[in-house]
Amino acid sequence: MHRVHLSLYLLCIYLVPGYTVGVLPNGPCFKVGGEQWVLPRDARACMSAISFDKKKQENVLDVVTKTLAFHASTNYQLQAPKPYSEDVHWDLLKELEGMRSKDYPSDFDFHRDVQQSVKQVNDGHLMYANWCYDSVYVTYNPFPLVLLTNAVDDTQAVHIAPNAHEIALSLFGPEIKFWEDALGTRLQEFSGAQVMQIDGEDPFFAVNANAHNTGYFQGLSSRQNAFFSSVGRGLDGWNYVLGEFAEKVHPIVDSVRLTIKRVGSDIEETITVPYRSKFNRKEHFIDRSDYESKFCKPTSDTNGHHLYRLYSNDSQEQPGLQKADIRPTEIALPPSLQPALPQLEGSYKDTQFYLLKDKTGVLVLGSFEGYEEESIKCRLLQGLQNMHKLGVKNLIIDVTNNFGGFVCVAQFLHRLLFGETDLTYPQAGLDTALRASDIAQQVVKNLPGNDPDNQIIYNQEWYNATNYPIEDQDWFTPINVTINGRPDAFSQRFGKECEVSSAFCRGSKQKLSPDPLFKAENIVLLSNGRCGSSCAVFSVLLAKRHKVHTVVVGGKSNVPQQYCGFVGGQRNDSPYPEDIPPPLDVNAALTVTWRLAYGVDNPDEPEEWQDHTATMNFPLTINTANKPQAIWDAVYQRVFSKSSPVLQVQI
Repeated sequence: MHRVHLSLYLLCIYLVPGYTVGVLPNGPCFKVGGEQWVLPRDARACMSAISFDKKKQENVLDVVTKTLAFHASTNYQLQAPKPYSEDVHWDLLKELEGMRSKDYPSDFDFHRDVQQSVKQVNDGHLMYANWCYDSVYVTYNPFPLVLLTNAVDDTQAVHIAPNAHEIALSLFGPEIKFWEDALGTRLQEFSGAQVMQIDGEDPFFAVNANAHNTGYFQGLSSRQNAFFSSVGRGLDGWNYVLGEFAEKVHPIVDSVRLTIKRVGSDIEETITVPYRSKFNRKEHFIDRSDYESKFCKPTSDTNGHHLYRLYSNDSQEQPGLQKADIRPTEIALPPSLQPALPQLEGSYKDTQFYLLKDKTGVLVLGSFEGYEEESIKCRLLQGLQNMHKLGVKNLIIDVTNNFGGFVCVAQFLHRLLFGETDLTYPQAGLDTALRASDIAQQVVKNLPGNDPDNQIIYNQEWYNATNYPIEDQDWFTPINVTINGRPDAFSQRFGKECEVSSAFCRGSKQKLSPDPLFKAENIVLLSNGRCGSSCAVFSVLLAKRHKVHTVVVGGKSNVPQQYCGFVGGQRNDSPYPEDIPPPLDVNAALTVTWRLAYGVDNPDEPEEWQDHTATMNFPLTINTANKPQAIWDAVYQRVFSKSSPVLQVQI
């Protein structure tokens, strides 16, 4: 808000209930109130002005620790086996209990401690977000980074993205002048520059520091790749993902020192690049009291909603957990980087079909949700059958930045691709089991008569691991086990859970052909390793049951690239009745994995902790970085072209 209008603004706030006429609100939140772009330190000061409250601390810790009784992986995450033994070894319950005796400078500091502790288990199904702080101010740097490989000698180096200036103009508009004034020159002067150091250290010191804190994926490679910019298919088109160097969900960094070599120069120079924070809510605030009222108080939806009651949407739009803490900003990919190929039949929103060359097709899956489940199945059926009619022999399935969705869509696509075999029918997924903790057993025992429409997930029809319906009233009788030295309990194993042999399309049921559409050796599964949940289950099925090629693009050459992460079983936002555990007194939410999926290669242990090393780590060059079609062409040449070299397997 421009200060020239201060007198008019004062007149307005005199009319706001709760303010005394003639008293001017002040403090750090008043300084940034009404402003769209602010310095991170000013946004941070506003958030830090919210006092730490011992009662709220106790409430949050009570709810989070009790809800972890539903989380299937709690004891597994004490010490994961190889290859994740160095990446997942965190006693979350112990860490949370240790916070009870701590005092914090502010509520913001307390929230960050809880959230960071949850992240340390590197599980994308277990997430904690508080809309009082998360993504209220998204903090940007105008230089998204890429890891490029020299096509001549295969050396790798970190660069400012060659299209950084174009992205900055698209996202920041006139605000770009802030950075140009700070740097004393046009931003485009730095596009493509090689980054020699970040804050005086080798760039991968910063990459690995971020990988330690970002969470969500067990594999180091997937967490490293989060640092860099990438591309994904969204509901409204192709999106540019800035990466976690250039975009942060909290205003905690003020600037960064980059030692660079500009394109065409051998001279090293060091520049200090400030960060800038943008307000990310629809309705602004006046001061701290107004901020807390609008963003921090629990709403009618904070603790979930009763399945048999209507619930309201609040005026302040709350992003989903992934939007709050993984990737809050969607930037349209510049047309120069988008695929130039025409979309084929079946393309819709984040599901896209293309014909590449030489009987090679591309299926892009931005997610396994985004719109109605049966509609997605029909689009997949329509698109893949059309490719089959066109004579497509080879198929590239691009699941870059796909964080999952409907598990039954993943299983349906598995069955559609490979026909009806023992590997796809009747069980087209992985066997699972529910954690049978005391509180979960209590919930199940109280269900009869309280869920007449069978809306609660525990009341669905279950099939056992031999794929027969379970009629036993004691289907949830716990099986006691010991995990990492701690007693635990799980249900019996469940098998078939999805209808995978048909789809309801255009008002009628369409049965799938029993024949496969493609041979496994003619399929490539492509990603940047950031494929989770249903995407991970789908990828595991293709890689381990059918031995398809798995290719991860853009990773560090000496780090084994994992083609997926957080396989889990199924996430649930509100697994308990309204009074167990007590409701949150802050505007936050926690999600858990309430069941585990068991492995393909080792069916006695969860797939979550088994190896997912990709067949190939495919380097990005200046000609392919963040250009989907160029990547597909390059992968085609490497894998399918008759002149291609032998497939390079990761060790």
